[in-house]
Amino acid sequence: MDMQEKPPLDEQASSKPRTDHGARDDDGSSHRRPGGFDDIVTREVQVVQKRDARLARTFFLVTLLAVVLLVAAFFWHNHVLPGPHAVAPQSVLFKSERIAMPERPALEEPDETVAPAMPDTVPPVTVAKPAQSVTGQMTEVAASEESSTDVPPLPVRYTVTLGPFITKAGLRSGEDLLGGEKLLFTKGKGTGPVKLIRLQEGIYAPQIARKRLASLQKDGIRSSFVLPLGTQLAVYTGSFIDRERAETMTQELKAQGVEVSWVETQLMKEGALLILEDLPEAIALQLQQEFTSEGIHVQMETIE
Repeated sequence: MDMQEKPPLDEQASSKPRTDHGARDDDGSSHRRPGGFDDIVTREVQVVQKRDARLARTFFLVTLLAVVLLVAAFFWHNHVLPGPHAVAPQSVLFKSERIAMPERPALEEPDETVAPAMPDTVPPVTVAKPAQSVTGQMTEVAASEESSTDVPPLPVRYTVTLGPFITKAGLRSGEDLLGGEKLLFTKGKGTGPVKLIRLQEGIYAPQIARKRLASLQKDGIRSSFVLPLGTQLAVYTGSFIDRERAETMTQELKAQGVEVSWVETQLMKEGALLILEDLPEAIALQLQQEFTSEGIHVQMETIE
């Protein structure tokens, strides 16, 4: 088979007979075939028109929303936000009446004719101020500085020792007194002066004194005793620490026809001690007064 040269594509296309996309009926009318070129164009045009319609509708909604927001902002600004208020004028709540000031009376000029004239011969009296040395001035300044810098002294505290107590009754009485005052104390032992009250019946020669002692003891006064007094002997019917007991014994002896006199003495005795520490001065002085009146020795020592 012989090979023949084919014409170009454009010539082939132009050489092909043009066929209509549509078919004609017997009456000469034409109709479009589905899937033809015109249908494709029509569908593309419809797609473009729908897209444009959506864009137009979106633009319209956005514009309408912006207008609504502007109207709402305008309404909020004019009707909701508080505007400036006018300041009400202040009213005067109280107005005091004006008080008229009294006129000051005019001062009277002194009458020169009434005052007596001073004699010309009296010289004026001048008082000379004594000169003060520099040393004196420095001393005064130093004294004033010391007085201004003085610090008040601290209150004095005391340690108080009561006793000795040589009887259990006296010790119990002292403890009860301190307990009633709610004071803390410690117990100890020691030797100290003890005040005694002796009931003296008389002073006799030694022989007579011994006979008088025997007579008193025979009458039931068993607490009688004698003590030397110089070359003589003193006869006693008892010795007491408690003044009340001494007074009771005095009245009992008087009822028996025995007259006695009180002789106060002080002896060094060993006994119990009550010690109170770190007491203020007022309480220490109060204890001293109370126990001394009862014949109890009180010793006060300051705490350094």
